[in-house]
Amino acid sequence: MKKKLLSAIMFLSFLVVGWSHSTYAATDTYTSLIPTMTTTTNSVGKASASSSYDGLPAWKAFDGKKSYSTKVPDAWTAWGTGSTTGWLAFEFNQATIVSKYTIYYGPSASNRNQPMDTSSPKNWTFEASNDNKTWVVLDTQSNISDWKDPTAKEVLLNNTLPYTFYRVNITANNGNTADSVKLTIHEMQLFGKDAPVMPKNLVATSDKATSSIGLTWDALQNATAYNVKRATTAGGPYETIAANVTEATYKDTKADKNQAYYYVVSAVLPTGESYDSNEVNAELTTGTTTPSGGRVLLVITMVNGLEKEYDLSGSEYAQFVSWYDAKANGTGPSRYTFNKTWNMGPFKARTENVVFDKIITFDANEY
Repeated sequence: MKKKLLSAIMFLSFLVVGWSHSTYAATDTYTSLIPTMTTTTNSVGKASASSSYDGLPAWKAFDGKKSYSTKVPDAWTAWGTGSTTGWLAFEFNQATIVSKYTIYYGPSASNRNQPMDTSSPKNWTFEASNDNKTWVVLDTQSNISDWKDPTAKEVLLNNTLPYTFYRVNITANNGNTADSVKLTIHEMQLFGKDAPVMPKNLVATSDKATSSIGLTWDALQNATAYNVKRATTAGGPYETIAANVTEATYKDTKADKNQAYYYVVSAVLPTGESYDSNEVNAELTTGTTTPSGGRVLLVITMVNGLEKEYDLSGSEYAQFVSWYDAKANGTGPSRYTFNKTWNMGPFKARTENVVFDKIITFDANEY
């Protein structure tokens, strides 16, 4: 352990979730990975297909128009093929993580009296590759026949690996064998999952003077309140000890002495509850408490054997300990600045910085 104190203070396979009506974390957000296409290639990659009917090339499945056609005549806005099976693919310029894909079914201005659902996919796999030869199946769908105008089939993927090639590989349509175009995808989009939203820089500080553990964290934009959670083991399970906290700070006054606690905080957002913050730990210990009006001679031993002494008030010493324990938990600045009020000489101000990872131990001598 790096520190020594007379008043000891201690403060760390791929699964398909389902269609768009399935429940998932309200705060999960996704960003479209493919800009609207007007030709075979765009700024991030290119579209391709096993085959395409005249006027229905692969890139039209990524043209931003969720329909088969928009007007008569020949304003086709989808990918189509004369085969009952086939694949539609997108190749990224660089390997990319896809976390969700959506297939849209929309109106057909040129075929208003002819149902298009029989040419929609029925059975398919969603696959990924880095060499366009060996494919990994990320998702399998079977007997999908409820294509109505408008319909979006959305699949969430627990995919954490980047791939260059992605494709939907269709092994059966919904029965169209007579038309020139037997298989179509009106629009498809690939999405990346945004970084999770959560409170950041949670810090815990023991305060024996008030027999409490104080928590602070960075306020999160759009948060209406926070939930404070506590556990007695690292990683949980956590119990919510305070709900709807309106400030980015909380004081746990029900912490038992000599019991280590582990804390996380979540935010209440308009879209639901956020992910949990980083975990921190703290402990109220028995022993001598630095008097609020007393002084402390702080002796810090550095890794090079040098000892540094600082004559501090009780509150100044508490501030140093708070910084140290926060940094030990992975947050806060890497150095602590002491304002030296002795041996000023001709100087208006004197400061001295101590770097966290250069400290071996420190002693606090109260007087």
